[in-house]
Amino acid sequence: MVWPWLQRLGEGLVDLVFPPYCVACHAGSPEHLCAPCVASIRRVERPLCHCCGRSLDLLSVSPHSSFRGRALCARCQSLPAEFDCCRAYGWYEGALRAAILALKYRGKTAVVPALAGLLGRTLEEEPVLGRAETLVPVPLHPRRQRERGFNQAELLARALAARSGRALRCDLIVKTRHTRPQVGLNAEQRRENLLDAFAFQGQSAPAGPILLIDDVTTTGATFHACARTLRAAGATTIYALALARD
Repeated sequence: MVWPWLQRLGEGLVDLVFPPYCVACHAGSPEHLCAPCVASIRRVERPLCHCCGRSLDLLSVSPHSSFRGRALCARCQSLPAEFDCCRAYGWYEGALRAAILALKYRGKTAVVPALAGLLGRTLEEEPVLGRAETLVPVPLHPRRQRERGFNQAELLARALAARSGRALRCDLIVKTRHTRPQVGLNAEQRRENLLDAFAFQGQSAPAGPILLIDDVTTTGATFHACARTLRAAGATTIYALALARD
C-alpha cells in the first residue's frame, strides 16, 4: 500500500519535472483532463428512465410504463430498484473511460478534481439529485482497497463534498464479502452476486436525502445493493450518481 501523503509527494515531484498532462489524450493540461476531451464526452441523452437513468430510446418501453407520471424502462418495471433515482454524466467510452481507467489502475489521482467537476455539473443539471444532503461513496472490499491503495469512489465523493458543501459519510456502509467480477452477468445475476455483500455500520442513517457515489454503473446492481443496506437502516430517500454508464 502506498501512503496517500507519499503518493501526493511523488505526484508533485513528477509535475516539477514533467508538466501536467491530460490523462486521456496526453496533451498539456493543468487539470489533467483537457477541455477538448471533456467536450468530446458523449452524454446520456434524454429522455431518461426516471429511476435508473438509462436512455429510454435504447430500451423497450411500453406505452403505459410509468410511476407517478414518470417514465420507467422495462428493466425498472421488472426489477424495481432500491434507490429513487440514478444518473451518470456520460457513457463509459473515449476520454471519460480513459480518465477513469487512469485513476483506478494507474493511480492518476490528480484527475479527481476534474472528474468531481463533472459530477458537480450533473448535480446542477438534475434538480432531484440536487436535493441530496449527504454523500456516501460505494465502498470497496478491504482487500481490493489494500491492493489499489485507495477507493476511487471515496476520492470522488470527497472532492464533490468539498465543492458542493455537502456532508460526507464514508463510514456508513462497508463491503463485507469479496464478490466475483460482474462482467458477463445479466442484471438479475449481478444483483444475486451482490446479495448481502454490504453491511451498515453506523448508529442510524442520515435523516435527509442520501446520494451514493461511484465511478461506473452498468445495471445499477451495486447502487441497488448499497441502497438496500441503507434502507434497512432507516434511510428514506436515496439517489445515486456515477461518472459513467457502461
